Amino acid sequence: VDLRYFLRYNTRKRGGPRMSMAIGHFSAGASATFVLFHLLPPRVRRKVGQYGFIAILAGLWAMAPDLSKFTARLQSLHDSIWANLFFFHQLMDMVDAHDSIWVSSALVGLMIVLMFTLWASDIWQHRAG
Repeated sequence: VDLRYFLRYNTRKRGGPRMSMAIGHFSAGASATFVLFHLLPPRVRRKVGQYGFIAILAGLWAMAPDLSKFTARLQSLHDSIWANLFFFHQLMDMVDAHDSIWVSSALVGLMIVLMFTLWASDIWQHRAG
C-alpha cells in the first residue's frame, strides 16, 4: 500500500486520479456537524456534551470513500453517486479536481471558526443562565 497515494502526494506527476485533498473532506464533514450543532437548542446541545468527538467521527465518515485506495472493493463506492452520502464526497472531488490547497485551507479555516463559535456560544449561554 502506497500511503503517499492516499495522502494525495505528487499525484499529478504519477498520473493518479483527480480529487480533493483528504483534509478537505475531513473539514467538510466536521464543519457540517458543527453547523448542525449550532442549529440545536442550547439545552439539547448541553445534553449531547461531547460534540467535538462527534465532529471528529463525522470528519472520518466524510473520508471513508477514500479507503478505496487501500482496497479495490470500495472503488465502486468512491466512483458512484452514493459517495455523496459521505458529506458530498463525490461532489467535492468533482469541484476540487486539482487538489487545490486554497480550497482545503478554506475548509479547514471554516471548521476552526465554527468550532470556536460553538464553543464561545456554549460558554456565553452557560454564563447567561
